[in-house]
Amino acid sequence: MNPPRVLVVSHNVFSTGNNMGRSLAALLSSWDPASLSQLYFYPEEPQLPLCRRYFRITDGEVLHALWTRRPGGKPMSLGCASPSSCLRPLYRLGHNCRSALPGLLRDAMWALAPWHSQALAAWIEEIQPDVLLFAPGESVFSHRVAFQLAKDYGLPVVAICYDGIYTPPGGSPLRQLHYRLRLRWARRLLAGSTCLLTASRPMSEAYAPLFSIPCRELYTPHQLPPQVHTAPAGIRYFGNLGLGRWRQLVAIGRALRTLALPGFPVVEVYSQEENPHILSHFIRENGLRFCGSIPGSHVTERIAASFLVIHTESFAPRDARQVSLSLSTKLADSLAFAPCILAYGPASVASIRYLLEEDAACVATSEASLPQTLLEALTQKSRRTNCRNNARRLAAQNHSPQSSGALLTDVLTEAAGAGGRRPL
Repeated sequence: MNPPRVLVVSHNVFSTGNNMGRSLAALLSSWDPASLSQLYFYPEEPQLPLCRRYFRITDGEVLHALWTRRPGGKPMSLGCASPSSCLRPLYRLGHNCRSALPGLLRDAMWALAPWHSQALAAWIEEIQPDVLLFAPGESVFSHRVAFQLAKDYGLPVVAICYDGIYTPPGGSPLRQLHYRLRLRWARRLLAGSTCLLTASRPMSEAYAPLFSIPCRELYTPHQLPPQVHTAPAGIRYFGNLGLGRWRQLVAIGRALRTLALPGFPVVEVYSQEENPHILSHFIRENGLRFCGSIPGSHVTERIAASFLVIHTESFAPRDARQVSLSLSTKLADSLAFAPCILAYGPASVASIRYLLEEDAACVATSEASLPQTLLEALTQKSRRTNCRNNARRLAAQNHSPQSSGALLTDVLTEAAGAGGRRPL
């Protein structure tokens, strides 16, 4: 039986750099490129030959269409260009801003401007998709785009959700409004869907009654690293410093300095962070050294060469609420390749709970317990070995590209075969 032709709608193109791009790439790496196409919105060019047909519509093109009434967007091919340097700060501002106002204004722009061009229609008619795979973000407009395409072309919809974007937020009335709009369009889009794919069991438990559809866990897959020949050394953190994670790292660094163990002077932090306020705390006095970013293709190699790899989530209620149902993308790589994981965060957060239940990391769930947990992780080889063995068992069981890809294939094939109830 031939695989169904899948149209992927997502913010980011398949890549090895950003989290969603690399997760989608890993999940679909074994898919027939001739049966896969992608519509995306971020101003970057395809780098991976996972599919033969790409189409991109950017905010800049939609803003132009708002004034000219001529929709933009165009088919894309494999290239070597990076995201537009002039637009990158605007995207970063929108992503990092804690206010909902930029997102609401962006969604309003997409709602008012024409985006469904003749070029897009011709592209979709050429690819003839059987099913739409939607990777949602916090934006409302991406839900509206997916809804309209599913309705116009009679496509069943499967969504894959790796973030807790449908969890009620705290904060301002604007954030509440943005959430309600996003949830309303998600319910319209997923009505009658055969399945919603989630990042964790807590997310499935929360979203199944919210959308009245079955949920299945599709854990983030890991990537195979190059062979590492050096002895593990260093305590390292990889990834985003937002949502209060930088404060957690400061606490870990200070605990490390207090222990003053030979051979472990500081925590090395690898991140794309540029906020001067945050970076001002990454000093030797706090037991931290900021190392900047490294190519995504080298992350797993550096993880495997570490003595300890840190996973942390904030205790602050607002931050914890945002990640309460999610598993960090980097966690899959750490489970597979880290000699040992040190986890620090509240037990109510899905990723910390996941590691605790499986005994797959040395876990501290309070600041008071952090020094002792860190000491055990650094000095007790048997404890590290036990955590490493459990982590790799968990990685093989839930996070291998083969098992994740097989589940996704089954779900998409079932949706395409059943047809599903299209959005009305």
